[in-house]
Amino acid sequence: MRVCPSMKPNTPHLPPPLPLGRSERTARFLFFGSVGLVVLWLIFWPFPTPASKLSFCSFHSLTGLPCAFCGGTRAVKAMVHWDWASAMYFNPLAIGVVLVGGVLGAFLLLEAALGRRLAGPLRPRLRWAILLVGLLAILPWNWWHAAVALKTPKPELVDFSHPVVKFLLKE
Repeated sequence: MRVCPSMKPNTPHLPPPLPLGRSERTARFLFFGSVGLVVLWLIFWPFPTPASKLSFCSFHSLTGLPCAFCGGTRAVKAMVHWDWASAMYFNPLAIGVVLVGGVLGAFLLLEAALGRRLAGPLRPRLRWAILLVGLLAILPWNWWHAAVALKTPKPELVDFSHPVVKFLLKE
């Protein structure tokens, strides 16, 4: 067996990136179309009023406190309008999520445009490690976000009529 001089004998050789199938390319372009529609919705749809108590967040419904992602939609809408102070006020985590999502989105769009994968799939252990680190990072963020929302106070994010919030503010 002949070994290429640039390769070491004991290093595994990775196969070249595989081409994307037609359905994968279509799915990625549909994904970006959907993201574009969401961005347009964020640009033109008005902010919900503080008086509206429509909440789809189970944590907020049970405790009256904001979860780690509460205020994220408003923060992203503020970023779309270049209002960074409001974005930081509503949820600073949204800025990082948008930056990571933008880089990942640009990478996936480049793959779809070129018609081939630029990176191989993540190994299962690495996927689980990323998920575990993400979940462990969300817990302290949730505590900090709720504490800041109570101290500031942020009536857009906290239901001050909720019994749990009343108990916490009763110091």
